[in-house]
Amino acid sequence: FPVTIGGPNDSIDYKAAKDVQEGDWIWAVDITELPSDEAAYSSLFWTSPTATMNGMVKTQVINKYTSLAEETITINNNPASRFTKDHPMFVTRNGINSFMLAESLQVGDILSMHDNQGNISQLEIQSIQTILEECVVHTFNAEPYDLIYANGILTHNK
Repeated sequence: FPVTIGGPNDSIDYKAAKDVQEGDWIWAVDITELPSDEAAYSSLFWTSPTATMNGMVKTQVINKYTSLAEETITINNNPASRFTKDHPMFVTRNGINSFMLAESLQVGDILSMHDNQGNISQLEIQSIQTILEECVVHTFNAEPYDLIYANGILTHNK
């Protein structure tokens, strides 16, 4: 999947996850209600009725890990929107914002996205497909911001 990276003059550009390297700058988002110290919260237990997004910010890839996954999901029949079942996604469900594992997503959930100009929008999940085939997974640790865009969808970098 493509990761949103910082291009020349802070433009938005994309790079395949397999090509992202330690030290690369990628686009993330800063949410006011989320504690700035990751040690102060667990992404899978944070919830908020509001999520004030302060626009896109750059964050740096500190570590990159590669592994294999036996099962993944796609969202709305888009093969580029492929995630492991245990990937934390930023979701709005019934008006509450939270992170949940991709395997917990439901039709009707709302995901946060961005377009090529950095405008943030919402994507309603219409369908979820399970893919049972081995694939290579690329996981990043990015700092100082933990919320990165993968294929334009806001996720936690784990």
